[in-house]
Amino acid sequence: MARKDPSYDKPSELNELIARYEEHLKKEQSIYLDADQLADIADKYAGDQRFDDAQRAIDYGLRLHPGNTDLLIEQSLLYLDTGQLDKAKEVAFGIKDDSYEVILLRGELLINEGDIEAAEILFQSIRDLNNYDLLADVASLYKDTGNPEPALTWIEDGLLKFPKSEELLLMKAECLASTGETEKAIEAYNQLIDFDPFNADYWNELSKCHLLISDYTQALNAVDFALAANDQSGEAHLIRGHILFNLDRTDEAIEAYLRALKTGSTSPLFGNMFLGLTYNAMEEWAKASEAFKAAIDYMDDDFAGLRSDLYLSRAISLAHLQQYDNALALCELALEEHPLTSEVYLTEGYIHLLHGNLQSAWALWQTALDIAPEVSTWLHISEYLLESNRLSDVRHCLEQAARIDPEANDIQPRLAVINLLLGDEQRFHLHNSLSPSPIDIKELLRFIEELESPKEYKGFWRLIDKWRKGLS
Repeated sequence: MARKDPSYDKPSELNELIARYEEHLKKEQSIYLDADQLADIADKYAGDQRFDDAQRAIDYGLRLHPGNTDLLIEQSLLYLDTGQLDKAKEVAFGIKDDSYEVILLRGELLINEGDIEAAEILFQSIRDLNNYDLLADVASLYKDTGNPEPALTWIEDGLLKFPKSEELLLMKAECLASTGETEKAIEAYNQLIDFDPFNADYWNELSKCHLLISDYTQALNAVDFALAANDQSGEAHLIRGHILFNLDRTDEAIEAYLRALKTGSTSPLFGNMFLGLTYNAMEEWAKASEAFKAAIDYMDDDFAGLRSDLYLSRAISLAHLQQYDNALALCELALEEHPLTSEVYLTEGYIHLLHGNLQSAWALWQTALDIAPEVSTWLHISEYLLESNRLSDVRHCLEQAARIDPEANDIQPRLAVINLLLGDEQRFHLHNSLSPSPIDIKELLRFIEELESPKEYKGFWRLIDKWRKGLS
C-alpha cells in the first residue's frame, strides 16, 4: 500500500525535521511534533529499512497522540514490512476508524494473507465509480501484490469513467503483459504511445511484447523509436541486443550490449551476462569467459540466485578453452550454491564429455537424472551428445524421454530424424508416423530447420549438411 502522502512538499524539509528530531533524541530531550510529522518520520525510516528507528518514532508518536490513525497505519505497515502479518492485522482491524486509508490497509493485509475474496468484499463497501483515486489505488494495490486479474476489473471500470487516464491505461498494459495477454498488451502500449509518443519506456515495453511473440521486425522498430526518444536508454540497447541475438545477428547484438553498458544505466551484472551468452553462442570462448567473470564480480545479494548459473556458464567457456580444472572448480562453487539441482551435474558431465571422458560424464548425468528424472533432463543430455556426434547415444536419450512423455518437446520428429541419420529407415517411418504431422524426406529438411537452432545442435547440423549434399 502507498503510505500516507508526506506533509512536506520537499525532501529537504523532511530531512530537516528528522535532523531536529534526532538531535533531541541524542540529547535525551523531549520534542513535540504533530502525529502526521512523526508518521512521516517513521515512513522515511521504514523506506530506508531502518525498522528499529521507525518503531521508535511510532512509539514516541503514540505516547504523544494515543490512538492516532496515521501512526497506527504506520505501525501496521511496519509489521507487514517485517513479516509480522498477524500483528499487522491486529493493529489494522483494531483502528477505531473506517476511513478510506484504513479500508485500503485492511484490504492489503487480506490480500497478503491470500484472502482475495474477503479483500474484494471490503473494497466493494467503499466502491465509487466517480472516485478516481479509489479506483486507481485499489487497482494499483492488486497489481503490486501480484494479482493482475482483479486489478484489471477495477482498471476497466476506471477507464469506462476516465478513458483518458494514462495511469490506468499503463496499469492495464502491465497487467495484460504479466498475464500473457501479449496482443492486448501491445494494443494498450500503442494507446499509451498515442498519449506520449516520445516516452522511451512505452516503446521499450512495446518492443518487449513483440519480442515475446517472436515478431522481431516490429520489436526492432519499437526499440529503435525508444532510442530515438532517448539514446541513453540502457534498457533499450539491451532489448535491441536480445532482438538481434534472436535474429542471429550476433555481432550487432554484441555492439548493442556494449552500448547498454556504456550508458551507465544498465546493470554491469546483466550487461556482462548477456555479452557472455552471446560470445558463447559465437564460440568466442575467451571473450565469453571474461564477460561472465565481470558479471560474477558485480554480483550482489539481490541477484544471488544467478550466481550458480553464471558459474556454470563460465565453466562451459573455460572447458572449451581446455581449462578443465578451472571449469570443474566453478562447478563445485555452483554446487555449493544449489546442492540439489540437476543443472550442475548436467554441466559437469558435459565438461567431462568435452575432455573425452564419456564414462565420467554418464556417472554425473545419472546423478542429474536421480535428482530430476524428467524429459528435460534426458533432452539436455541428448543435446550434449549431439555435439559429439554420438547419434546412438542420442537415440537412447530420446527413447528414454519418449517413455516418460511420448508427445513432449517434439520427441517423435527428433527420433525420426536420428533414426534416418543412423540408417534405420523402419524406425524412421515408425516415429514419423507418431509425429504430429508426418512428413516426407524433402519436407523433413525444412522441418528440421524450423525445429532447432544450428547453434544448439552443432554436431547434428554438420550431419544434416552431409545428408543434404547426399540428396542433391
